[in-house]
Amino acid sequence: IIMAAAHHDELVGNAMRGLSALISMQMVSRIFSFALKILSARILGPQQFAFSEVQVTLLVALVLLPSREGFRKIAIRTSSIHDSISLSWLASLVSFLLSILSSIYMTFDKQQRTWNMSIHSIALCITAIAASIEGMAEPFVVASTKYEQYHQVAMAKSLSLMLGSILSLAALSIVEEHYRPLASVLGPLTFSITYTTWLATSITKYESHQKVPTQHRYSIPSIKMHKSSLILVVQQMYQALVRFMLGDGESVILLMTCSEAQQGAFKLSSNIASLVARFFLEPLEELCFAVFSQLNAKVEPVSEKADTEKLVNDKNKDKDKDQNQDKDQEKHSNQKQVVQTMESTLAVAIKTGGLVTSILACIGPFYAYLMIYLFYGTAWADETDAPRVLSFYFSYVAIR
Repeated sequence: IIMAAAHHDELVGNAMRGLSALISMQMVSRIFSFALKILSARILGPQQFAFSEVQVTLLVALVLLPSREGFRKIAIRTSSIHDSISLSWLASLVSFLLSILSSIYMTFDKQQRTWNMSIHSIALCITAIAASIEGMAEPFVVASTKYEQYHQVAMAKSLSLMLGSILSLAALSIVEEHYRPLASVLGPLTFSITYTTWLATSITKYESHQKVPTQHRYSIPSIKMHKSSLILVVQQMYQALVRFMLGDGESVILLMTCSEAQQGAFKLSSNIASLVARFFLEPLEELCFAVFSQLNAKVEPVSEKADTEKLVNDKNKDKDKDQNQDKDQEKHSNQKQVVQTMESTLAVAIKTGGLVTSILACIGPFYAYLMIYLFYGTAWADETDAPRVLSFYFSYVAIR
């Protein structure tokens, strides 16, 4: 029991160290990319900024929705290594198919029955390709969680994000205004290539160094799984669609009801207020899910075997009964220890998240206009509703 408790504490400790590394890297990369995005917003203006932040972001979220919210969560949660590998590679295949379908849908004009090769359509096709490349990283993302290599994901995300922001800003400052939509999608494309390459290389090296058996390697594609895992994915996808409509449905509403200037003002405010959520709350949620999934996999059901037999004088049977009772007591104690570890981890996560968002909600609204004016200039502060939206969004982050 003591060894099991120590292992649980070690698992939580590894996750917390991974969280600190992830937050540190996320903080540096997010602040750096945020500064570059400020310059990009000044160059693009509200209309073109709305295209890159609404349509491009929405397309990436839709293409990667099954892999991120459906397959990944079940692949991490399952205790079967074969199911985990198969689900992660199937997620990559689904992302690839969705990117092809979305590219065809965006470039084909149904009314004129011709291909629409405008700048915006080409930019969205490049975005779909970038999303499919990022989807190829799913097996290695799952492997990083299973192997507790949290720092690899942190470094891959941070460095890829910074490199993508640099190249995108450089392209925006060079190209003509007509080609700026193409320059704006250079960031997601660079991010996906760098992110996937980094994780694939690091996990392949790790598996070779640890001499992981070939049939248990995430770097080798495999499609062997139980039907029950696919059923869980379908159930998870239903929940993911509901969360998507609640979380990212705002982008759909913006496209249908608002002008490009209003879309740009809303997304600008959303990016500023959700900065803390992106570099702190998001990795906190991901690591808590990973810890709970692995702890839950270690829980074994306690056998509830009713002793209805009459007492006999056979010493061997009495000894077997005593051994079974000892095993059941050990399993029960292990269950209690796992539950206590989960409860303490969840309590710390909730208190920390609530404290950070409450401070932001209390201070943020008073400095909304000043922040927009200093960072983005008078074009955003005086000619759009960004300051007012930002002041409300600071309070919304605490509730969200």
